[in-house]
Amino acid sequence: MFDGKANPIPLKGFTKLGFMSKEFPKVTDKLEYYLKPTDDLLKDDKYLEINTIFTLTTAANALPTVMEFDPKANLTGHHLTKGRLLLKIKNGPGVLIDTDVNHIEVVDEDPSTATCEMLIKDIPIANKFLNGQVDIYGALAKGDLEIKGQTWLLDSVGLILDRIPIYIQ
Repeated sequence: MFDGKANPIPLKGFTKLGFMSKEFPKVTDKLEYYLKPTDDLLKDDKYLEINTIFTLTTAANALPTVMEFDPKANLTGHHLTKGRLLLKIKNGPGVLIDTDVNHIEVVDEDPSTATCEMLIKDIPIANKFLNGQVDIYGALAKGDLEIKGQTWLLDSVGLILDRIPIYIQ
């Protein structure tokens, strides 16, 4: 449906089909515009910021589903420990991820409860990081990334994050 090749099958609410045929495609088109960037679009600072925020939020919220259904990610889920991982862009947005054995959830709570933090220098670095264009060790050495706390938590969640591109390409 999101690729424009199929229509949703309504199970109830036939009176609301106007939304599905008129308004919903506009929403999905706008989301696609921001989630499928081109090099030219990424040159615009405002677009870059919105794309980065959407990508960060989408990746974080995809974690529970990928962990549940992907066999390799599921295996990693069995080895997760109790903790909270904060992925944050300095002076910008971030996500707090609650973890435990076979459990990942994005929570809207105080970020100071994080047991592990990954702080990313700025929006351009965050965008490159989220799109796999940053060498983590090089970024750490240059100060583009900072990692604090229970780093094994970041390592485990990172293994699950690495599985996400398989499903969105």
